[in-house]
Amino acid sequence: MIVNRTIFLNPVEPHPLSFRAPMGMETKLNIAFIGQGGAPYSSDIAAQLQLTGRTSDRTSTYFVPATDIVNGRARATIPGDALNDPNGYRLRLVGTLAGEPALLAMGTVMPVAFAGIEAIPDDIIDSVPLTFAYNNPVSLEISVWMDAGKNSEYDLTTQSTTVSASVYESRGGMALVPFTVTPIDANTVTLSLTAEQVNALPPSCWWTMIGATGGGATTLAEGEVTVTGTIIPELTETTALYSYLKPALGDVNPISGQIIHSNIVQNLLKVAKVTADPVDLSATLELVRTGDEVLLGTMIWTVQSAFEAVGWYEFTVTPVAQDPASGSVTVTFRRPVPV
Repeated sequence: MIVNRTIFLNPVEPHPLSFRAPMGMETKLNIAFIGQGGAPYSSDIAAQLQLTGRTSDRTSTYFVPATDIVNGRARATIPGDALNDPNGYRLRLVGTLAGEPALLAMGTVMPVAFAGIEAIPDDIIDSVPLTFAYNNPVSLEISVWMDAGKNSEYDLTTQSTTVSASVYESRGGMALVPFTVTPIDANTVTLSLTAEQVNALPPSCWWTMIGATGGGATTLAEGEVTVTGTIIPELTETTALYSYLKPALGDVNPISGQIIHSNIVQNLLKVAKVTADPVDLSATLELVRTGDEVLLGTMIWTVQSAFEAVGWYEFTVTPVAQDPASGSVTVTFRRPVPV
């Protein structure tokens, strides 16, 4: 139970403070301290709540630590098994004003017998584990329903409900990245992450989706997130100058500035690490992966596999064809943007 009270501080006359509290239930007493000028008392009063049983004449003391000093707020917590005197308690709230001990409030606390908290069915939160892949964007279509059987749609617009979702480092941990939420229809939204956002996640984390209205917020779904694969460094589109050669034999290896594309092995490009300029292109060629593209003249080859040799890289490509050009050409290495 939560009890909220405002205490006007008067060094001469203590403020009246009384309330009822249920037996067997923890009670939190939230206090707002107001100074003589009517503004919040913005100093820690170091208050203590003293309750003396009328039957037992025994006094229990509870600290009232500040929760918001600037706004004069503090809170006392009375355990659920503490209020058991059927005749109630005398209340005294003491603290420090202007460096002097002071009696801040007086009154009574009357315990009230009650039937106890009934067993309330758990609010069922959909447990939905997710698996992402590094280097790939995420798009999840989520539908919200009024019932577990998914027979009645929940109209987000009519209910003035806002959906938000984020990935966290762990359950109850720090937020790592929010999903972009895009409404699709009355009860459906899309949750999305970019490939860059996915690459910023650890291999194991947690996600939560929340629905919020003017009356509060509810967790709709949550679960573990597993991110698979290996982060591939970004390949910046690069254009370089090479000499494009098409020898009749397949065992010719390039020297600096050459690309060898044999007549009899037309699915293999042998690209020297050093361009014709000359520029060392090793750092770029090292990032070329399956699915990346090599552009030369009218040809666009898609890389199927890559292998590093001593002074060059070998790329298996499709289509199995040569470009009509020969000699000095510009070659572009790029990574296609996922559609």
